[in-house]
Amino acid sequence: MLLANLDGIPVWVAAAFYFCLALLLVSALVGYLLPAIIAKRGEHPDAAQIAVLNFLAGWTVVGWIVALVWALRKPRPQWNPDLRR
Repeated sequence: MLLANLDGIPVWVAAAFYFCLALLLVSALVGYLLPAIIAKRGEHPDAAQIAVLNFLAGWTVVGWIVALVWALRKPRPQWNPDLRR
């Protein structure tokens, strides 16, 4: 279908169509990987685990939402007994 005969269609229309198609695919990929991108850019300590969850279960809506929420949550500071004083 994408490589169909373009007889009668102006070249600029075909070029605009393929440009919009490429833009749509790139936007979909960035949207799919958004939780991993947020975790990496936010220097989340569990960024690798979030990316794995996003890659493996992101295709499900639930997996994508869990990865996004996890990426947006700030980790709790670890309790350090030396700081009690």
